[in-house]
Amino acid sequence: MPRLLGTGHLAFTVDQGPDTERFQGIVELVGAKLADSAHNYIQQSEQLDAVVSLAAGNIIGQSGGVEWRAGGMMLQRLPSMGRSLESGEGRDEDDEDDWVRAVALMSSTSRDELLVSALHPHDLLYRLFHEDGVRVFDSHSLVMLCRCSQEKVVGMLQSFPRSEIEQMTVDDKVIVTCEFCGMNYSFDPMDLNNVHDS
Repeated sequence: MPRLLGTGHLAFTVDQGPDTERFQGIVELVGAKLADSAHNYIQQSEQLDAVVSLAAGNIIGQSGGVEWRAGGMMLQRLPSMGRSLESGEGRDEDDEDDWVRAVALMSSTSRDELLVSALHPHDLLYRLFHEDGVRVFDSHSLVMLCRCSQEKVVGMLQSFPRSEIEQMTVDDKVIVTCEFCGMNYSFDPMDLNNVHDS
């Protein structure tokens, strides 16, 4: 990871839908693999225990050509009997053994098992955890989506005094870049007049 990404930070955004507040967590990039930084985030936040396994690379696709694929699995420990443990409360010994066993089983997953398209995720789950029983819920498609908008950027610019906005001007424009999705919002002098007139 350091060779490909260098130093910096990893941002996690959790968006559970339009009626919820979006949550963002940012941690330093640490470790040799991206999964190490994910573990760092989980350990630093008030999350339930979790482990992550990630893989990416070139594989031979079903059509015979080489294609890029990425795959991952996250194992998260749920509270015992549907309740959260109080601070200082010990864990049940059987629960602890079950967690260690589940982590060991997940850790046995190979890179190819996470990447090959011929192995359906349900089959991989069954392969790993069939002795304990596997229950699969409906899937949700991943969508690259950011809540930034022209209106939100204008609202942010309105919080600055006009003199500070003029100091942000480069080549007669102010360009605001969303650090999560990379979208650029450009404002020329006429736009900036409208920002402070509204």
